[in-house]
Amino acid sequence: MKKNLKILQQLDLLPNIFGQNWGYLFLQEFSGHITLVPHATFTDYIKLVEDPSLQDIGRYISGGQRCAWRAFTMIQNRMNIQNTLDECLRQLQSLDDAEKYLHAC
Repeated sequence: MKKNLKILQQLDLLPNIFGQNWGYLFLQEFSGHITLVPHATFTDYIKLVEDPSLQDIGRYISGGQRCAWRAFTMIQNRMNIQNTLDECLRQLQSLDDAEKYLHAC
Protein backbone atom coordinates (compact mmCIF):
# COMPACT_ATOMS: atom_id res chain seq x y z
CA MET A 1 0.00 0.00 0.00
CA LYS A 2 2.84 2.36 0.84
CA LYS A 3 4.36 1.74 -2.57
CA ASN A 4 1.08 2.73 -4.25
CA LEU A 5 0.88 5.89 -2.15
CA LYS A 6 4.42 6.82 -3.18
CA ILE A 7 3.51 6.39 -6.84
CA LEU A 8 0.35 8.47 -6.42
CA GLN A 9 2.34 11.20 -4.66
CA GLN A 10 5.00 11.23 -7.38
CA LEU A 11 2.28 11.57 -10.01
CA ASP A 12 0.64 14.31 -7.91
CA LEU A 13 -2.60 12.32 -7.77
CA LEU A 14 -3.16 12.32 -4.02
CA PRO A 15 -6.22 14.40 -3.12
CA ASN A 16 -5.87 17.47 -0.98
CA ILE A 17 -7.85 17.29 2.24
CA PHE A 18 -8.77 20.68 3.73
CA GLY A 19 -6.48 22.21 1.12
CA GLN A 20 -3.43 20.26 2.35
CA ASN A 21 -1.47 17.33 0.97
CA TRP A 22 -1.50 14.79 3.80
CA GLY A 23 0.39 12.11 1.85
CA TYR A 24 3.61 12.81 3.73
CA LEU A 25 1.90 11.69 6.94
CA PHE A 26 1.47 8.17 5.59
CA LEU A 27 4.74 8.01 3.67
CA GLN A 28 7.21 9.09 6.33
CA GLU A 29 9.25 6.46 8.12
CA PHE A 30 8.75 6.00 11.86
CA SER A 31 11.23 3.98 13.82
CA GLY A 32 9.83 4.69 17.25
CA HIS A 33 13.03 6.21 18.61
CA ILE A 34 13.85 9.80 19.39
CA THR A 35 17.46 10.75 19.95
CA LEU A 36 17.95 13.54 22.45
CA VAL A 37 21.34 15.21 22.26
CA PRO A 38 22.03 17.93 24.81
CA HIS A 39 24.36 20.81 24.02
CA ALA A 40 28.01 19.84 24.62
CA THR A 41 30.91 22.21 25.09
CA PHE A 42 34.51 21.67 24.05
CA THR A 43 35.34 21.07 27.73
CA ASP A 44 32.80 18.23 27.86
CA TYR A 45 34.75 16.35 25.19
CA ILE A 46 38.02 16.85 27.05
CA LYS A 47 36.43 15.54 30.26
CA LEU A 48 35.24 12.32 28.59
CA VAL A 49 38.20 10.40 29.98
CA GLU A 50 37.90 11.87 33.51
CA ASP A 51 35.52 11.07 36.33
CA PRO A 52 32.83 13.77 36.35
CA SER A 53 32.48 16.03 39.37
CA LEU A 54 29.14 16.48 41.13
CA GLN A 55 28.87 19.89 39.45
CA ASP A 56 29.42 18.27 36.03
CA ILE A 57 26.79 15.61 36.72
CA GLY A 58 24.30 18.29 37.76
CA ARG A 59 25.01 20.22 34.56
CA TYR A 60 24.62 17.06 32.45
CA ILE A 61 21.28 16.27 34.08
CA SER A 62 20.03 19.84 33.62
CA GLY A 63 21.12 19.82 29.96
CA GLY A 64 19.35 16.51 29.38
CA GLN A 65 16.17 17.81 30.99
CA ARG A 66 16.18 20.95 28.84
CA CYS A 67 16.72 18.83 25.74
CA ALA A 68 13.84 16.52 26.71
CA TRP A 69 11.45 19.43 27.34
CA ARG A 70 12.22 20.88 23.91
CA ALA A 71 11.30 17.52 22.34
CA PHE A 72 8.19 17.02 24.47
CA THR A 73 5.79 18.63 21.99
CA MET A 74 7.13 16.45 19.16
CA ILE A 75 6.76 13.32 21.31
CA GLN A 76 3.24 14.36 22.33
CA ASN A 77 2.23 14.97 18.70
CA ARG A 78 3.53 11.55 17.65
CA MET A 79 1.64 9.89 20.48
CA ASN A 80 -1.57 11.73 19.50
CA ILE A 81 -1.18 10.57 15.90
CA GLN A 82 -0.47 7.00 17.02
CA ASN A 83 -3.48 6.96 19.37
CA THR A 84 -5.76 8.40 16.68
CA LEU A 85 -4.62 5.82 14.12
CA ASP A 86 -5.09 3.03 16.69
CA GLU A 87 -8.64 4.23 17.37
CA CYS A 88 -9.39 4.37 13.63
CA LEU A 89 -8.13 0.81 13.23
CA ARG A 90 -10.32 -0.35 16.14
CA GLN A 91 -13.37 1.29 14.59
CA LEU A 92 -12.65 -0.20 11.17
CA GLN A 93 -12.15 -3.62 12.74
CA SER A 94 -15.47 -3.39 14.58
CA LEU A 95 -17.21 -2.36 11.34
CA ASP A 96 -15.58 -5.27 9.53
CA ASP A 97 -16.64 -7.67 12.30
CA ALA A 98 -20.22 -6.35 12.18
CA GLU A 99 -20.31 -6.75 8.40
CA LYS A 100 -19.04 -10.34 8.63
CA TYR A 101 -21.67 -11.08 11.27
CA LEU A 102 -24.46 -9.66 9.10
CA HIS A 103 -23.34 -11.70 6.10
CA ALA A 104 -23.19 -14.85 8.19
CA CYS A 105 -26.85 -14.51 9.26
